[in-house]
Amino acid sequence: MPLKTPQEVAPIVLWETQRTKGYPLVDLHVVPNHGRLSDHDARPMVDEEVPAYGCTGVYVDPGHGMRILRHDPGKQGNALDVEFMGNPVNHYGLQTRIAENHLVETLSCRITVEGGRFVVGGERVKIWGVNLCFGACFPEAKDAERIAARMAAAGVNSVRFHHMDTGRFPRGILDPKDALKLHPEALDRLDVFLDQLARRGIRANLNLHVGREASAALGLPRPNTRYDKIVGIFTPRLIEAQKQYARDLLTRVNTVRKVRYADDPAVAFVEITNEDSLFMWSAARDLRTLPEHYAGVLQGQFCRWLKGRYGSTQGVRAAWAKGSEPLGENLLADTEFKMPKVADHAARHWAAEMHDGCRLKVVHPPDHPKAVRLEIEKLSGGEDYDGQPGDDGVTVYLKPLDKVGDIVKALGDIRIQLYDLANPPGRNLVGEYHFPAKTVGDKWHGKLMTYHYTLKCPWQRGAPEHSEITIRAVFRDYLTGHVMSTQTTCTVRPPP
Repeated sequence: MPLKTPQEVAPIVLWETQRTKGYPLVDLHVVPNHGRLSDHDARPMVDEEVPAYGCTGVYVDPGHGMRILRHDPGKQGNALDVEFMGNPVNHYGLQTRIAENHLVETLSCRITVEGGRFVVGGERVKIWGVNLCFGACFPEAKDAERIAARMAAAGVNSVRFHHMDTGRFPRGILDPKDALKLHPEALDRLDVFLDQLARRGIRANLNLHVGREASAALGLPRPNTRYDKIVGIFTPRLIEAQKQYARDLLTRVNTVRKVRYADDPAVAFVEITNEDSLFMWSAARDLRTLPEHYAGVLQGQFCRWLKGRYGSTQGVRAAWAKGSEPLGENLLADTEFKMPKVADHAARHWAAEMHDGCRLKVVHPPDHPKAVRLEIEKLSGGEDYDGQPGDDGVTVYLKPLDKVGDIVKALGDIRIQLYDLANPPGRNLVGEYHFPAKTVGDKWHGKLMTYHYTLKCPWQRGAPEHSEITIRAVFRDYLTGHVMSTQTTCTVRPPP
């Protein structure tokens, strides 16, 4: 163990409870006992120059007075490799022991499921992980070691590689020249990063399909959903593209670990597709408005399934219409309880009566919250629409907000202007876009934590000369006529 100067040693804080035993921190000459362990009541924190033995072990008991010592690997030049440990230290550092089965060799031990629980080597293991997204999944080698060490110090034992398929390298894993292929440097960086994580007992969760849009690269019609969601479930060419992506990634042999991703115990989890279903989020709307190409594919598959199950249209009707009957006229009048005050009492339909102090009172809900300001989400920016290198326009995520900052699904007329302000006046307008109120409803996306208008603005006058673009949005509320505006800047990648 290299001894550091006083300037390099972090201060040790002791809790005001029973003090630790008065022994030195480092004892340079300790003889192991018959059990091949250092003294059962380990006085020094570190034992050095212990006579070699073929299967040495360590027993650590610092006493009741000292809590767990922490060090920050981000503050030292050479982070130490830390083996993955099960749970050798309890919450207060009492009766701490490191046994042989606590040291897990990440090159050979897989996480498995027994009795509905994750286990490693027969012992239950809990997963506490974090997300890494986009380019953060591919750090340079000099950074990979420090990131892995910092995560291990925080107790992380799993990293979810999320949205790594959404962009082209360096923002993602895709090749800038061909979005159906994986970029070699991205894969090399991923090899090193997975190894550094594994050295510290941190296992990977690889997401196969999160944001990749293979439809553009394949030349298919543009779907009405982002990231090929829904259509990727049933479109044969998109399914085959997903299979090829999985093969290219999971059958790769890690250049550092010398094992295929599919066979590496450090790759503990694989998510086939993220947040994708025919029945979730805005699927009820998206299915009704599928572009003709995808609607035809889905209808054809469903009709073939129906024919195989029921044989004919008559068979479908017999099975699906059992016990049904046509709807009749609504028996209720004045279904909105407007209760018009007219001379003819029969025309009122409803009568507010009072009996023994009990009285019917009709209360109409207040008006819908009104939007008073706009906000352009931070994710707004350049986007690749055709699968070729460089952005083809700007996608704006626009949110109408009420007076307390809540999102309001307000209907209105929207105008977007894009400016390249690095150019002189007269040459700085990149494009103007109009989204009329009668059509803007299809642009609304209401999902978990994503409520906004999604407005795609392809280049109108060619790609801009500079990477910083100013977005200006103007919204006229359809009901109130109130006009709101806002602006922000974003970054784009002009085509080469």
